[in-house]
Amino acid sequence: MHNEIKDGVFFGAVIQGQHTTIQLPPTVSPALGGLPRRSSTFEGRSHEVGEIIASLHPSTLQNEAVIAVTGMAGVGKTELALQVAHSVLGEKDWFPGGALFIDLSGYDAERRVEPREALGSLLNSLGLPPEIVPDETQDRARMYRSVLRSYAEHGRRILVIVDNADSVDQASHLIPSDGKNAALITSRHTLSIDAELYDLGVLQPESAVEVIRAVIRRHRGTKDIRVQRESAETLRVAELCGFLPLALQIAAALLADSSNRPIKSLVDELTDAHSRLDALTREERALRAAFDLSYRRLPKDQAHLFRLLPINAGPDVSGEAVSRLSNLELRTTGRILESLNRAHLIEVGQEWGRWRLHDLLRIYANEKGAAEEKEDGRDQAIRRLLDYYSTTSESADWILRDRASKAEGQRFRDRRGEPLEWFRVEEDNLLAAIRLAERKESFESVYYISMHLGLYLDVRRRVADVIEVASTALRAARQIENVDWQARSLNHLGLALSTVRRFGDAITPLTEGAKLARMAGNREVECDILIALGAALRQTDGPAAGIAPLKRALTLGRAMGNPLHVGTALTNLGNTYRESGRLAEAAKAYGESIRYHQLSGDRRKEASGHSGLAATFSQLGNIEESLRHFKKAVAMYKSVGDQHGLAVTLMNLGSAHTAMGDFQNARDILQQSRVCYRESHDPHGEGVTLLNLSFLERDAGNQEKSRAYFEMAQELFHPK
Repeated sequence: MHNEIKDGVFFGAVIQGQHTTIQLPPTVSPALGGLPRRSSTFEGRSHEVGEIIASLHPSTLQNEAVIAVTGMAGVGKTELALQVAHSVLGEKDWFPGGALFIDLSGYDAERRVEPREALGSLLNSLGLPPEIVPDETQDRARMYRSVLRSYAEHGRRILVIVDNADSVDQASHLIPSDGKNAALITSRHTLSIDAELYDLGVLQPESAVEVIRAVIRRHRGTKDIRVQRESAETLRVAELCGFLPLALQIAAALLADSSNRPIKSLVDELTDAHSRLDALTREERALRAAFDLSYRRLPKDQAHLFRLLPINAGPDVSGEAVSRLSNLELRTTGRILESLNRAHLIEVGQEWGRWRLHDLLRIYANEKGAAEEKEDGRDQAIRRLLDYYSTTSESADWILRDRASKAEGQRFRDRRGEPLEWFRVEEDNLLAAIRLAERKESFESVYYISMHLGLYLDVRRRVADVIEVASTALRAARQIENVDWQARSLNHLGLALSTVRRFGDAITPLTEGAKLARMAGNREVECDILIALGAALRQTDGPAAGIAPLKRALTLGRAMGNPLHVGTALTNLGNTYRESGRLAEAAKAYGESIRYHQLSGDRRKEASGHSGLAATFSQLGNIEESLRHFKKAVAMYKSVGDQHGLAVTLMNLGSAHTAMGDFQNARDILQQSRVCYRESHDPHGEGVTLLNLSFLERDAGNQEKSRAYFEMAQELFHPK
């Protein structure tokens, strides 16, 4: 081995017992190195490219730089590596020895390159004659690393790009070990190697649109302005491609094939999920083929679970739900899910322990699941998933209603926080499960999940969803001709319509529901409906119209000895009396309602009694008692997480402070109320609060502020 180099690198090796010195080229030629061209339409990875380039800077290469780029099929791993490689090779003295590139085709059984073959190819690229390359893999690996070390020792650092490795075994022999050369590895799996990891996700929407624009301009020139002209349609194409680079490149190429093709025509073609993967095909490039390579490598248990995952149609799914779906133990399910995540066929959802499928992989997995429906027991899996959502939502619902004794098992430890959080995380999955159950004509599941979800949606003021699930529950109840369930669903629907102030629309379902409840002999439900009917009539025909049904409800509640129904009827009677100016009767009704709700244990409804009584005492001029009950109501609403009830209470408390002339406290409290109304998605309530702020500023002598608040209120009452 010579220490002085003029025209090349001298490498000494022992061949058949003889020491041989070979002069290697000073730089790996591009022709032998095999580095492909980089794309001119690369977009959206500037951050990752910049970080990797910084990691490859000579000043940072005190230890060998080994960088692994991972991600799902089609996410652009290879292109990112090529962009980085071409950039650093263009920098003076970064990698004077050049670059080696090899595609291991690890996911293609027919084209897969084994380590022995890969080492032979790389040694050939480095200029070693075939006759001195040993046969055995380990011997080739030693020679390969010795050659790389020789280049590095003579200031000829080399960048090795190992593309499409499917395992540590396939890639490990190709990684330099001299501490000076560098390696870029791409894989669909997160490999257990000592490397800096870059896990690629899909592009941001604006970058995805730029990919489409760049491809069309590359082929059609700057005169093609379809992307500018159809900007909304272009974004929709990007969305339907799931912002996945390979899908975007194919879609853009399809558009570039004809300058006359409207982008909307591709939107129409891609909108049908059943044919979307077929549509994302152009000549030799096909998204389905890319997914096939990943899917075929899966062990049987992983492939089975992958095919079942799309059954859960929500945005992500918990490991617990997947365990029930697959009928596997939770620990076993977790191991399989983590393996699928390492293979980048699924990804972590909104938090660890929850998992999601990319939209296009969901379509692909659904296709595979449909093809093996019987073998997978798909119908049984659907029933297990629906049963999981039904029973768990029932348990959470009973706890929210302060009836934990009726909740089966010990699923939730925290009597309120945990069930509320479970509903928050799972609400989209529950809505999707309702739609799935209806399609599968599993009407009991439709009904149960809808009804158990109702209170949570009501508390969160998800009013449109409340109306949807109530209507769905009613359809299910009518399908199985269950009169009792029909009555309950009609009550649910009437309450939802009242929540959005459609009181006139609510009266019909509530009236029908009361009749059906009497037919079914269900006095509890009849009592509930009469209370809701009284509240709706109070709004449409004035306070006096609500008294009769409320008194009937009160009589029924007393006859049943049910403190919950008695207390609720009394609270609503209190509201009616207070609005009629019958304040003494209102105070009595509210006071009784509080005592009954203390017996029932329903703190949310007890808070409503305190809020009403506080407002009544305020009108009566008993400020001390008013503030005492307001304080209790606020604390209770906060404890049960009822933002809307809190908003109403704070608004009335603010008005009380205004009446006392305590304008500063009134302002602060009314602003809090306004925030709560907004978070509760109640623009009418927010508008009323703004009116109260307007009256406050008028009384305080701030006419300009008063006028501004009044105009803001009118905008909410009469949106354009």
